[in-house]
This record gives sequence, structure tokens and C-alpha cells, in this order.
Amino acid sequence: MTRGCSLEQDLKLLVNNPKYSDIEILCQDEKILHGCKAILAARSEVCDKLLYNGMKESYEKQISFPKINSSEMEIILEYIYMGSVKEESLTKENIIEAFYAADYFQLPDLQEFIMKTIKSANYVKKYSPELLTKAVDMMPLLEDNILLNLLVEAVATIPLNTVEFDRLSIKAL
Repeated sequence: MTRGCSLEQDLKLLVNNPKYSDIEILCQDEKILHGCKAILAARSEVCDKLLYNGMKESYEKQISFPKINSSEMEIILEYIYMGSVKEESLTKENIIEAFYAADYFQLPDLQEFIMKTIKSANYVKKYSPELLTKAVDMMPLLEDNILLNLLVEAVATIPLNTVEFDRLSIKAL
């Protein structure tokens, strides 16, 4: 593929590419990803404040996110660089964590996309007890959390005597 023909393809070359990176991103699972400070800061207010605040993060070559795994950070990087995420990138195993990461980085359009994916892929119908259990362990229990509200409403419609014990935690109840 010839460079310069497609901005999307050219930006895709930058995603997690050490050659074009000026910052290492250390994730919860101790995996290191690579990013470009200028792109991260331009697309995320949180990254801008972290990387250009005059504090130690501004001068270091590595930034740490101890609550975000590399698979979710890859989704964040894909969204930041490309402006979209493939629906296949989101699975029942990572969708709650991806929403948490999108919330952390204040990426409301990505959060909205994740919510649509949860609804359209029938995750709510099939996995709401498991997803709610994961969500309450990960996120603060706030009334305005749209994901928690969606999952609580879904679980509330299920007769509890039909939910197997290992699908819903006491905390999620």
C-alpha cells in the first residue's frame, strides 16, 4: 500500500508502533504499548493533562495505567488514532473494561459505541448478570452511570430463581 493515499491507513501504521512512538504505555498486565504524545493529547483531554502538565509525566518516556489492561488500551489507542473501533474488538470478556477505559479517558463517543454494541449484540439479554457483576467490581456505583443503569434494568427483569449462583455476585444484587 502506498503511503499518502489514505489518512486512515497511514494513521493505522502509527497505532502501537515503537518506530513512531515517543511514549511507552505500561498497562495493568505489565504489557508495554506505544503511542505518540501529540496524537494522544489531541484526541483525549485526559492524555493532554497527563502528558503536557509540566509534572513528571511530561518528561518521562513511560506512563502507567495500573487499572487498564493492554487489550482494553489497544481498543483506546485504535479509537484515538482511527476515530472508530471494530465491533469485533469488543467481546463479552472485555466490553466492561473497554467502557471503563473509555470513561477514564473521557471518550463519550466511544462509550456510546460500546453501549450500542452491548445492546445490538444481545449482550444484555444473554450476559447481563455476568456483565453487571464485572461492572460493579470495576466502577463506582453512581446513579448517572449509563452502563450500570442498563445492566441493572436488564437484571431486574430476570426472575432471580432462574439466575445461576455463579452468574451474579452479591455485590451486583
